[in-house]
Amino acid sequence: MPGVQFQLDDDEHGRTFRDPALLKTLGTLLGVSPAMLAVIPTPPIRVRLPKAVFAISEAARINIEVMDASSAGLVLEIYPIAEDGSAAEPMVSLSVTPANVASKSVVVEAKLPGKPGLYGARAYSADRGNASEQEGFAVQAAN
Repeated sequence: MPGVQFQLDDDEHGRTFRDPALLKTLGTLLGVSPAMLAVIPTPPIRVRLPKAVFAISEAARINIEVMDASSAGLVLEIYPIAEDGSAAEPMVSLSVTPANVASKSVVVEAKLPGKPGLYGARAYSADRGNASEQEGFAVQAAN
């Protein structure tokens, strides 16, 4: 099937089953009607990190994909994850201006925490409350 059969999915395996583009592709390959495929929701905001493990104080280029551009901009938060899996107060909170959000994809350069541990990153729109899922990563001492 041209345009569908060789569509790449660059997400981690544990999350691919929730990817709307992949679900629509699989639905097309399985012969699901376009009306049924239309109800698959598109996440409003998605955070993507280039890798899962970083060195202390390394800078990371974090990609924020916005399906529904916000007029008030975005906020990116980076926070430690406690042993019980809960998110602590953000250590980094960066505002992304509305002018940069209109492109549907924004790359933010952020300096990561200077202490080894598990961290999370998420983004949310300042006016609509749409939020991404948590994107987890680790920071480790440099070798």
